[in-house]
Amino acid sequence: MSKILKEALRVIDRPRAAEVFPPRNFINEELEARGWLRQELAVRMRVNVAVVFRVLDGLEPMPEDWPEKLAHAFGTSADIWRNLETTWRESQS
Repeated sequence: MSKILKEALRVIDRPRAAEVFPPRNFINEELEARGWLRQELAVRMRVNVAVVFRVLDGLEPMPEDWPEKLAHAFGTSADIWRNLETTWRESQS
């Protein structure tokens, strides 16, 4: 086997990180799937609508108390949102 082919196989076999997306992408998709406006999410989460807009537009990071609030609003686990945020932040460092 040639040196070039060996190097190509080594590169191909190397584990690759999956593409990581910010939690706001998943939140926006969930809003669309449910037919909710951002204002409705703010009411369900009991947070200021301006904060929802800034976070979902990527202007601010997700506040630390949001995983629980998102879980309540969407009927999911807070761990889902916490893990998405942690994975996103780690991918950006």
